[in-house]
Amino acid sequence: MKFRKLTDKELFKKLRVEVFGLGIIAISVAIAGLLWKGMEEIFYSFILWLIGILLISYAGKKYLQEHPKIRIALMWILLGFCLIGLVLFFIVT
Repeated sequence: MKFRKLTDKELFKKLRVEVFGLGIIAISVAIAGLLWKGMEEIFYSFILWLIGILLISYAGKKYLQEHPKIRIALMWILLGFCLIGLVLFFIVT
């Protein structure tokens, strides 16, 4: 059985699609953690949100490179989430 060799462009496109899917899964698990009583650990939920956002931003890397204002806004939002998460973590513990 012969496999067709993929070009770098095709491989990176496939990787971006897979990473975007992983980001959606991480955010879905974080939402489920907010709804279920057994998974109410704030820190783990925050980490899942962060992982999901980072994976989705990696998947949209090419778009973010072409639009620097959106990239800067996203980084400020992520920094805000990080600070809020740290504050909540120290309040809870």
